[in-house]
Amino acid sequence: MNDRTEELLERLFKEARAGKPDTEAQEFGFETRLMAALQERRAAAAPWYALAWPLVWRMLPTFAVIAIVLAVCSMSLSKPDSNDLFAALNVGQDELVASSYLTGE
Repeated sequence: MNDRTEELLERLFKEARAGKPDTEAQEFGFETRLMAALQERRAAAAPWYALAWPLVWRMLPTFAVIAIVLAVCSMSLSKPDSNDLFAALNVGQDELVASSYLTGE
């Protein structure tokens, strides 16, 4: 019985390999459907960010001027650097030094 089952399976596989799939229904009107889908995609409304893109380019000089003004103000209003060589070591340690002096530690 086992030999008969294997023989049936072999014959079934051979017939399945010999058969060609029927793709005629899928191929029918493929180009027409493809062109219709492309045309529909092109006719879709543009997203909001595509409409805002020209506005961004027009406002770019304004943003550049604001950035330059902020950079100049931050450089001119910053504290001058100290000439003390040990200033870099105790930056932000003023409260610690003061509390140590006051508490006697």
